[in-house]
Amino acid sequence: LGIPGNATVLCNFLQTWKINKEIFEVWMEIMGSSLRNSVLVLWGQSGDTVTNLGKEAKKRGVMRDRLRFVKRTEDLTGYHRRLCGCDVFLDTPFYNAGSTTPTVLWAGVPIVTLPGKTTASRLASGFMLGSGQILGNIVVARDLEEYRKLVGRIANRGSRGWKAARNSLEFYRDNLQAHHSLFSTEKHARQMERTVSVMRRLGSTVHQGASKYHVIVAGPR
Repeated sequence: LGIPGNATVLCNFLQTWKINKEIFEVWMEIMGSSLRNSVLVLWGQSGDTVTNLGKEAKKRGVMRDRLRFVKRTEDLTGYHRRLCGCDVFLDTPFYNAGSTTPTVLWAGVPIVTLPGKTTASRLASGFMLGSGQILGNIVVARDLEEYRKLVGRIANRGSRGWKAARNSLEFYRDNLQAHHSLFSTEKHARQMERTVSVMRRLGSTVHQGASKYHVIVAGPR
């Protein structure tokens, strides 16, 4: 990424339309206060993206060069290497990282998220809590103020919060048989099969109103 080794690296590689004014202001506040030695790496989706976000950052007291824009890559190895150079992934509460979340977690990078009331705003927290209750308690915020605090606590490389988030994530990721199925493709597939089986039985016995049911299949404890 070409970033000085002593800098805290924040990132968000989602499509930039997911970044609304509210969360961008929170990011800028964090960079201007608790993480003054940080840079924010974003996807340079277009020339307008780079120009406009740079201007908005400067309006909020964050110099343009502290925002680094990268091009999209289809090379999974290169993408993984890029993620591994980051300290924390900043989720967008308006519309979360969906399929991106497992990729980031597999790279060993914590994601700080804030779940909302819509499905799109609860995607990342579902993955997080599913990756292990301890990790979920560390990185899932209850409001914007807690989101700010969690980022400041987890992003500082080598700090207790940084180590706790990383160690928790690595523990669940590297102990596939003992823990949650997010990191075990086979377990996840078996749970999906059980869920589909329940849905089929429900559809065959409840001919009207079956779509009103929520199907929750609990895994082994």
